[in-house]
Amino acid sequence: MKDTMRKPRKRDAKDKIASGIPCKIKETDVNDELNPLKQEMVDIKPEDNTQPKTLASFECKHNPGHSVFVEVTDFCTNHLPYAYQHKEMVELIDTLAKLTVKIEVKTVMEEMNSSSEIVLGSGKVDEVFFRTQKDGSCKCVCETCRTKKRERWGEIRILTSAQFAYNDSDAKEINCIFFYDDESRKDQCKYLSGDNIVVLNKEKDICMFMCVTCDIDFLKTLDTLLDTFVANWRAAFDKYVSTVRWEETKLCVIVSHPHGCIKHVSIGKFLGNEEHMKRIRYDTPTCPGSIGAFVLVPDFDVQDELVLHN
Repeated sequence: MKDTMRKPRKRDAKDKIASGIPCKIKETDVNDELNPLKQEMVDIKPEDNTQPKTLASFECKHNPGHSVFVEVTDFCTNHLPYAYQHKEMVELIDTLAKLTVKIEVKTVMEEMNSSSEIVLGSGKVDEVFFRTQKDGSCKCVCETCRTKKRERWGEIRILTSAQFAYNDSDAKEINCIFFYDDESRKDQCKYLSGDNIVVLNKEKDICMFMCVTCDIDFLKTLDTLLDTFVANWRAAFDKYVSTVRWEETKLCVIVSHPHGCIKHVSIGKFLGNEEHMKRIRYDTPTCPGSIGAFVLVPDFDVQDELVLHN
């Protein structure tokens, strides 16, 4: 299927974004010093999934009390290091948060080495594709489309950890929850299931899969957010490229759904690359349920523009 209805996102020298994968930003929640990857996936049994639960109510050996996490609705400039306490960085993180999704895998594969029935994690909207009948029959499986296929529909590409899938059929076992920001406003959430996997790279721990919907307004909302993320990245670049020395700050931000709760922001530092830049190390707090979250490393050093995108 050709992506004839996808609006190309403009890039320039300021962007560290190539095909949705930012340079020096890894989408796998890997922190080898503090939180091994195998510890970042939370699995629960159906009887344990008694929502709502606040993050503080979870006992956690990684971050007791979870005081280092900030609810996304409470996040502000004061939570950032002094050098980044400006609206440009807050708006960049806010847009990333709006693109962050909660991941639920109903059926656990044997390779996950888990006896539970639900696995939780995080992911990010990577791209949106608008479709028409020219692209093929509507693939949406909502109740309305089961009886009458829509002429216009679309697909959403989600970026997460390869830990959630082992083959293409696993995509249909993945559920995505969008806009889970406030426990009291769950009516704003949007729920979609995976349809097919388009990228599965175990070495880099990257999985991209598609969700299908006939909700054109929802697609337009996500499409606008993706454009806003690029615009906010450029605005942050203009703000910090000549004022902040990366070697001194090394800011590293993660927006995720720790323990399957509402979105939280955690702040830390980038510690370095390893395995020929296939993974990065950082001390940003993470918890079970953070696996697959997008790791934002705003390195605006202009010298890095010479680095080839992977």
